[in-house]
Amino acid sequence: MLREGRNLSLFDCLAMELRLGCRYIAQEESDFTRGIYALLIDKTRKPVWSPSTLDEVDMKDVDEYFKPLPGSREFDGYLDSNELMYSKL
Repeated sequence: MLREGRNLSLFDCLAMELRLGCRYIAQEESDFTRGIYALLIDKTRKPVWSPSTLDEVDMKDVDEYFKPLPGSREFDGYLDSNELMYSKL
């Protein structure tokens, strides 16, 4: 994300952040939900991550997170006079 955003405008960085956040949280079986479950429901504080190591991460899966969101879910904002306006999140 840092490499991708290094040469992007603030607007494009915010759009990328929105894409990543929406995709990460929207997964039924994400590490985010596993972490919440392990902390608040099981109270074990020992989530089972998937994949369990960085070596198991498929770069094709990572690339999917950076693709534009479908339809009106894509960031639709603009910067004007140092004020960020947005709609349709």
